[in-house]
Amino acid sequence: MTFDISKITIPTNPGIYLMKDDADKIIYIGKAKNLKNRVRSYFNKPDGKDAKTQVMVKNICDMDWLKFG
Repeated sequence: MTFDISKITIPTNPGIYLMKDDADKIIYIGKAKNLKNRVRSYFNKPDGKDAKTQVMVKNICDMDWLKFG
């Protein structure tokens, strides 16, 4: 299953993002100065990412975030 990032609205605030798999298990936690730009970077040109990141992105089914400010 491929996560469709175009169907969610991501804030541009700084914050923490949580990537989840199909079992709703958190598979990655990251932080960003701009949540929208950082999260989208995972889905732009996925073949340019290392193998570990490619596998993680393929397993993302849901996302949450905590924004600051």
